[in-house]
Amino acid sequence: MTRPKESPADYSLLDPAVQACPYHAYKVYREGPVFQMPETGHYVVSRYQDIWRIVREPEVFSIDTTQDGGHPYDNYSDIKRLFSERGWESRTVLSTDPPLHGSYRSLLEHCFTNRRIKSMQPMVEQLSNELIDAFIDKGKVEFVEEFCYPLPMMVIADFLGLPQQDLEDFKRWSIAWVAPFAMNNDSESAYRYALEHVELKAYLVEKFDEKRRKPDGRVISDLVNCSYTALDGTRRPLTENELLSITEQLLVGGNETTNNAMASAMLLLLQHPGQMDLLLSDIDRYVKGFVEECLRYESPTQGLYRYTVQDTTVGETFIPKGSMVHLRFAAGNRDDGQYSEADVFDITRSNAATHLAFSHGQHHCMGAPLSRMEMKVAFSVLLRRLKNIRLARGSDELKHVPGFTLRALEALDLAFDR
Repeated sequence: MTRPKESPADYSLLDPAVQACPYHAYKVYREGPVFQMPETGHYVVSRYQDIWRIVREPEVFSIDTTQDGGHPYDNYSDIKRLFSERGWESRTVLSTDPPLHGSYRSLLEHCFTNRRIKSMQPMVEQLSNELIDAFIDKGKVEFVEEFCYPLPMMVIADFLGLPQQDLEDFKRWSIAWVAPFAMNNDSESAYRYALEHVELKAYLVEKFDEKRRKPDGRVISDLVNCSYTALDGTRRPLTENELLSITEQLLVGGNETTNNAMASAMLLLLQHPGQMDLLLSDIDRYVKGFVEECLRYESPTQGLYRYTVQDTTVGETFIPKGSMVHLRFAAGNRDDGQYSEADVFDITRSNAATHLAFSHGQHHCMGAPLSRMEMKVAFSVLLRRLKNIRLARGSDELKHVPGFTLRALEALDLAFDR
């Protein structure tokens, strides 16, 4: 008996079971390759070339989703009131279209130069070794909690000029900042996360005042003391909302995706022992390709949104003006039309670095070079110091955090030899 052809409607991206292992669903989606989610009405785009085109057409596909309500907080009047009482906004100025986006992005481009990223490598190596020192004698580690969370957090805190003693708060606030985008919160939990978001904003406002009084040459210090050139040519300091928007996105984006990517990368090595052996045979030679293939194969950001500002067509699907379009980066990264045997994990893949994990075009993630460097340095240290890395006994059942946008392991218990 012939099996009925599967439909994208058989797989809801809001279903935790699909989120736990979405790759078969993505294969079904790509046959579309545009599907309108019945739960939201949003159009999901799943093929690599379609996504590649869309991120390069901001005149059609705007990143400013506030035109459609945009932020999940906008669905709750009590949360909107919570922010408005302080004069704060939930939007981010980096999620704007050209030419406005370029005017803000230019303030940060000097922060992510190759020279600056390279200068940070010794610090990342030192921090990696210090974290390993704390657990190596035990012969086991909960990798997410004891390594993946703290390393990127410490790096981005130093980068921004924030104190290391506040790392636990940064972790808590980062979780709260991304939680609304999981699209699985009730009103009570959404309000709780919003309160923590307000805490983060209040904390950062205090730091802005400190950096104005005592500049330290770090990124926040540069931002609060810089002169911003607006589109009309006038020069002025950044407003409090502009500073908050940029700093929050750097703080959260600088740790969430990297820590999720590192956890996934370690699990991929354990699931593919042949690739682990190849990497161990010459770490310096293969670590760059390993990082790129991990980002392609298990994208830490599964997808992001655009908003159509005019009628358009993707493939054979008509999408009217005023529609929300979800670019499923992780589905594009498993597209056989772009990658030969896309479901095979291969650290020698020649075009792995063309992946969509950091998007492309004008909104390509500025922190991508920093994230790549952290992963390369961290795994170079880990694989030289820890021998015979394996899943700890009893940890065979691995769980991902339910979420629509981000892909993250809840925990990864490892055992190893010294």
